[in-house]
Amino acid sequence: MTLILFHVSHNALTKSLHFEVGVDLFFTLSGFLFFLIAEESQKDILYGKFIYNRFLRVYPLVIVLFFLAIVVMRDHFTVIDYLNLFGLNLTGDGSISWIAGDWGYKYLSFNWWTIGVEFVFYLIFPLIFKFYKQMGISVLLKLLAVIVILRYGLFYTRVGEDGWKNLSIEINYSVFGHMDTFIAGMITAFLYLRRHAFPNIEKFLTSKSMFFIILIVSQIVLYYSDSIDSLLYPTVIGFLCGLLITSYISAFNNADNKVSRGLSYLGSISFSLYLLHSFVKDAVDGVGLGPYVADKINLVFHLPPIELSMLMTLFFYLPLIILLASLTYSTIEKPFLQMRVKYLGNTSEKESVVQMADPTLMKVEESVES
Repeated sequence: MTLILFHVSHNALTKSLHFEVGVDLFFTLSGFLFFLIAEESQKDILYGKFIYNRFLRVYPLVIVLFFLAIVVMRDHFTVIDYLNLFGLNLTGDGSISWIAGDWGYKYLSFNWWTIGVEFVFYLIFPLIFKFYKQMGISVLLKLLAVIVILRYGLFYTRVGEDGWKNLSIEINYSVFGHMDTFIAGMITAFLYLRRHAFPNIEKFLTSKSMFFIILIVSQIVLYYSDSIDSLLYPTVIGFLCGLLITSYISAFNNADNKVSRGLSYLGSISFSLYLLHSFVKDAVDGVGLGPYVADKINLVFHLPPIELSMLMTLFFYLPLIILLASLTYSTIEKPFLQMRVKYLGNTSEKESVVQMADPTLMKVEESVES
């Protein structure tokens, strides 16, 4: 939701509070939940079925929008655009900018780049987890160190030739620029599962008031995050997001009220929300409706630009985005989600590549799948 506020409002407030952290939060959550499921299971993961489920979760809506993009990009579409679906994030014209990193930005603003990065993580997660089962948590810590060290080496080898800004952009829109965020999520899940060994820490995490304190402290850290080395930023923010996730799950694990059910529904349609939010805003503004409503509101309330953009986002654009996302989820995503298969099997099955475990966290698995 923070990312939607960042993209749709895109004002000085959302920039200064670094609402783009929603991307890092999503990557960290992926690493956290998949590790949680794997660690608490008693069975193997069947690699082919695991990837099949992930494909069903990610690509049906992406492919629909992809062919829509082809319609408007027909004269400019290349093989590179097809490859970008699977994690390469290459720019066809060689342009380098924060906007050009989202390679569909010129036409439909679909924020493609994160899809490929996420799917590459799905492809290698079973192997990373296998190494963890064989060598323990040290392998994750070493892998994290290797990623950071190599990123520094790459950066300072090329910075004189390509410039600091260009390299920062190229690294950001890549698997290599975010893999440590996934790893941070896995390490955080490892610590979360062992919280019972530290009663004082567990008591601290289960306090709802402490969650809000952590949330406030995290926002302060984000506000001053420009002072963090850009090459170390994904690692630091990954662990910060991991702390937030751990605190939230611990404090609100058994919550069952309208708020939690509402958040659960938004979680179900979150992928549609993510893919469609910029498109909805651009379409509504393109027909002149957005500016018209903003002018009418401003005539009555005379709001400063930041307050006006936030009001428009929360009470005008967001309901429209949720409405369209609900429609695409129920008609495009959900039918494919019902085709998913169980990917936890017995160690004797040939396709099995990783020791994984029991169905005790199937509910958590469902939350990842949806």
